[in-house]
Amino acid sequence: MGENARYEPRRGLTFEDVWAALMELKEYQQETARLFRESREETERSLRESREETERSFRESREENDRIFRESREETERSLRESREETERSLRESREETERSLRESGEKFERELEKTVQALQESHQKTEHELEKTTHALQQSHQKTERVVRELSKEVGGISNRLGEVAQCFFSSDLWRHFEGFEYEFQQLYPYLPLFDEHNKLLGDVDITLLNGEIRHGH
Repeated sequence: MGENARYEPRRGLTFEDVWAALMELKEYQQETARLFRESREETERSLRESREETERSFRESREENDRIFRESREETERSLRESREETERSLRESREETERSLRESGEKFERELEKTVQALQESHQKTEHELEKTTHALQQSHQKTERVVRELSKEVGGISNRLGEVAQCFFSSDLWRHFEGFEYEFQQLYPYLPLFDEHNKLLGDVDITLLNGEIRHGH
């Protein structure tokens, strides 16, 4: 340095400088607060709009679902009502058809039954008439037969008795010899053996009887 140079001390911060810095900081804080406020308001506005949009969408969706459910329920009820009506109509027609068929079948059965009963009555009457004629004819034939038998019995009775006696005499002597080949051993021969029932009523008689045992007489 030269001898003529002057020494000037370093200048410090003045009040004006500090005040200007403070004013600048204040403006920065105010601007920051403004920006923060605007950002918060924008965020709140966006959130509010989003919430409103969400609520609106939910409300519209719920209304649409309610409408679809209501229409589906109405359609289901309508289908059920139509199905029930169709079922009732079919059952009614089927019942009427069944009743008609049963009525016609019953009427036909009654007609056939009347015809059958009438035919049976006519057949029964005809059968009774034929039976009366047959019975009358049989009675007349029986009376005639009895009369003829009585007359023949009187005439043939004596001849029959004599023929029986002749048969006894002719066959009784050696009748037992005809059974030797059958290994029978006869001890007795009866020329006449009466037959009685359990009430000791005479049933008839046997001309010749060969015995290989004992005769048990009824009481």
